Parts: sequence; C-alpha cells; structure tokens
Amino acid sequence: MKELASKVLYVPDFSNINIKQNFAALVTVSAYTYEPMTTQEIESLYSNYKYEYKLIDDESLNEKIISGEEFYYLRNVRLSIVSKEILIEVVNGKTGKVIYRGLSHSDNLKPMCITNLSRAIFNQNR
Repeated sequence: MKELASKVLYVPDFSNINIKQNFAALVTVSAYTYEPMTTQEIESLYSNYKYEYKLIDDESLNEKIISGEEFYYLRNVRLSIVSKEILIEVVNGKTGKVIYRGLSHSDNLKPMCITNLSRAIFNQNR
C-alpha cells in the first residue's frame, strides 16, 4: 500500500459504469442497464482520492499487463446483483497480487469506497 502514495493508480473505463435497475423490466432478461459515468460523476467519485490516478481504456490496461510493467490498477467486481455487493481491489499489474481489498454494499462504486482507499494509503505511510 505504501507504493500508492507515490505511484499512479490506473482506473479502467469499466470501473466507471453506473448500473441501474429497471423495475419495469424485472420479468425480462434486461432488468439492468449499464451506463458510463459522466466526467462530472467520475470527478466527484475520485474527489477524495488524495493521490495521483489516471483513467485508462481497456486495451491500454491489457497492454500494460502483457508488457510486464510495474503499475497498480483499480478493479471492482460485482459479487451479487441480489445483495448488491462490490469488491474493490487494487492490483499490482506485474504480479497480479492484490494489495488492497474493500467491500461496498451498493449497486455502484461510491465516493466512500475511494475515500476508504485513500485513508488506507495514508495510514500505511504514517
């Protein structure tokens, strides 16, 4: 975690998606819609992250991983649609080692998730 105070955290495009439940379509296959966040929503989401981060597209992220470059990226995985849990991880792109893990009870990534990550980095560097 200490490394993140001086290194860039790469945030993939797929991390910045709003998932919305379509109550009218609950009986159909498409009960959820996936919409990219606006620039304003992204800025608001990461406003409490006190360290450097950069948005990265999927292809560029894959290229960095394949090249064996040492870098860190954010990964968030929706564990369950029913329980609305999201696993938030920071991964070393070279080794695949998870250096941070958090859990959120929400449909989408929330500012508090990013605030908690920022606090964890700060606490590791005291």
